[in-house]
Amino acid sequence: MLLIWKVDGSVLVIYNMGFMDHPVGELFEKVNDGQYHVVRFYRDGPNATIQVDQLPVQAKFPTGLFRLLLLLLLCYCVLLCISNIMTALSVRLYVTTQRKRRKVREYGRYIEKIDIL
Repeated sequence: MLLIWKVDGSVLVIYNMGFMDHPVGELFEKVNDGQYHVVRFYRDGPNATIQVDQLPVQAKFPTGLFRLLLLLLLCYCVLLCISNIMTALSVRLYVTTQRKRRKVREYGRYIEKIDIL
């Protein structure tokens, strides 16, 4: 989503990368003076730049929250996978132990007790 607004005579661009709005704009140059103005807006991933006429470029490099959320999502997925693996291993260990106990019970009655003198 991309919105271009004129706020109090200034240009403001708001773009969304999926879950969060990112504003960038030239708030000190007024464009409501009846003249034509050139507004250049570039976006590369979450980063964006805007330039009004020949003024300096205003840049937005959002970091922090976006990367933190991705890192937390990655950690959650890894922990979920580890949990699933541990559950599968514990179930397998339990089943194996039960099988061994069953075999001992089945064959135990055929084994004679040896008395040590």
